[in-house]
Amino acid sequence: MRRQLLFFYKRFLGSMMYLAAILTGFSRIWMGQHYPLDILGSSILGSLTSIVVKITGWIWNPIIERVIKDTAKE
Repeated sequence: MRRQLLFFYKRFLGSMMYLAAILTGFSRIWMGQHYPLDILGSSILGSLTSIVVKITGWIWNPIIERVIKDTAKE
């Protein structure tokens, strides 16, 4: 999910992750495990999810920090 955001912050690592994702998708189609639209749809869904998480991070960060702090006390 974070491949899209990683590409903008660390270009080399992001490029390698994109290449790995493309090769994985191609291999799934080649081996007959998925249809091409399955791969395209999942890549679009993953991209949109990572963008929404990045945009709404100000909502989630306090909740996550509170959960982490609570579990560290136990």
